Amino acid sequence: MIISEQQRKLATWTATDKTRRVNRLLRLISHPHWLRQAAEVTLSSKGAKTPGVDGITKIHIQAYLAGYLDEIRDDLLSGNYQPMPARRIYIPKANGKLRPLGIPTLRDRIVQRAMLMAMEPIWENDFHSLSYGFRPEHRSFIEAKHHINDYIIRYYNNVRPHHYNAGLTPNESEQRYALDSKLVANKT
Repeated sequence: MIISEQQRKLATWTATDKTRRVNRLLRLISHPHWLRQAAEVTLSSKGAKTPGVDGITKIHIQAYLAGYLDEIRDDLLSGNYQPMPARRIYIPKANGKLRPLGIPTLRDRIVQRAMLMAMEPIWENDFHSLSYGFRPEHRSFIEAKHHINDYIIRYYNNVRPHHYNAGLTPNESEQRYALDSKLVANKT
């Protein structure tokens, strides 16, 4: 099974027919190749060194990865899969307060990644193009900020004095326009 090809199919199906329901996702998610790819992505992240409540790290899993994934697959297909509680730690913030953080087990992170790999291509077609939270392809706060800056610059470059001339003389209006345009351009 080629994962990227399956994801492309899911995306195409849901893009061409917005009412289409995608069935048998559990079968897809629990496929050995799918789980292996999810495990590779999960175990290659920096967070794989951090154990969940079960104390298992990537070093433990890598020793018997095939058997570990078979156990996950069997639990998923039999309906016996139960996520474990997240391990709670507290991270200090700049203001001195603590931020709670839940760390799932690697087993749960692998299943979450497998689900994300299947569901992201389906949902991505429905998201607004200006939505930046938790999106693929490195959409981030910085990209959102750049998009907003570009929009503001385009908007102010297209605004002319007659659009907002609130009783000002033409000369005052032109000065105000020039000042506003410079302020926006300087802040980007």
